[in-house]
Amino acid sequence: MKYSISFALMLAVFIMIGSMEVHAQTAIADDRERDPIWDKNYKRYSLLSDETSETIKNIEQLGRTLIPTKFEDPSWIQRAQSINAQQQQMLQLIRTKYTELDKLEKALWPKDSPGNRFIGIFNDQLNILTRFANGLNAGAAELDQERKDEQARDNQLEELDKLLQVESAKRANRQANAKKQEEAGSLDDFLQSRSSEGDSKLASNQLDDSFLTGTSNEDKKEDEGLDFLAAAKRDRDQAREDEQSYEIESKFDDDSEKWLYGVVNKKNERILIPYGDWRIDEYKQGIAKVSTQLVREKVCSCRDGDYYVYIKRVGFVDKTGNYLDTPKIEGIGGLTGGSRLVINRGGSYDKEAREAEFRLQRERCVNEGEGRLEELLSRYN
Repeated sequence: MKYSISFALMLAVFIMIGSMEVHAQTAIADDRERDPIWDKNYKRYSLLSDETSETIKNIEQLGRTLIPTKFEDPSWIQRAQSINAQQQQMLQLIRTKYTELDKLEKALWPKDSPGNRFIGIFNDQLNILTRFANGLNAGAAELDQERKDEQARDNQLEELDKLLQVESAKRANRQANAKKQEEAGSLDDFLQSRSSEGDSKLASNQLDDSFLTGTSNEDKKEDEGLDFLAAAKRDRDQAREDEQSYEIESKFDDDSEKWLYGVVNKKNERILIPYGDWRIDEYKQGIAKVSTQLVREKVCSCRDGDYYVYIKRVGFVDKTGNYLDTPKIEGIGGLTGGSRLVINRGGSYDKEAREAEFRLQRERCVNEGEGRLEELLSRYN
């Protein structure tokens, strides 16, 4: 607290000044001591000196009850304000005595009296008490403002927490009701499904031929076995060579002003998958999983980055460049770019409240991004 050091110094100085000597000057042994009027004034002077000194001691004693100082404690400041008021009241009660002391001193020692010495002491003491009171008032105001600021911050944090809960509930509700996105799957899964379908069709065709011609599967195997094995071996050898030598390449098309991608056998430059407006995600056994970006959109921003959504068409093509299935529409979204440095410009910086604001901003941005992704998926499906 910025007032604490200056308050403590004022209190120490007051106690020190309060102990300034207010006693009568030693009477000079001369003929004036035998003057009845001078003697009367001297006795009055001594009495007033003792009374004012006693009052100042009481004021000092009250000041010492405020040690140790606790300027960060509102109850201490309240007690100090009460004691300070008592001190000022006590000091004002002896003001007339200070004035009378100055007059008596001039009458008793006209040549040696500095003039208004006691009123000067009084003004110094009153000034210190007044400054101390002003400091206490400023400290109390500062503590009160800190209390108000803390209450305002607590209210702000509570409001931010409520808003964050609302956003989180929206997101949870949307995710619970969202339709599961149908994805194309991996190339291995696609090849496995084609293999299973091919085996089923082959078995079905063989049964149909056997029924129509009256021949058995055993007879057909004997007639066609050699040709089938030879063709299968050639396909396997070619596929093995392509698997070992393929490379995904790109080239820029001047007409469409786009980069096109294809798969090439790097040994003989044979095109395995023709160049097209797609990305080659996987290649195996003469088939490629390809994806074409349809949408790339920045939805919003927060401290943790920018939220982008992407919509792409995903499917499987063969050496002709034709899709072997119905392409799927897939979407993805998320924050990219990582955390950003945030600089506070001016004003007080409340880290806890600022972090709560960042969490709310992030939740709102994610909600907005996920909502936009659902909207785009509905449009393209």
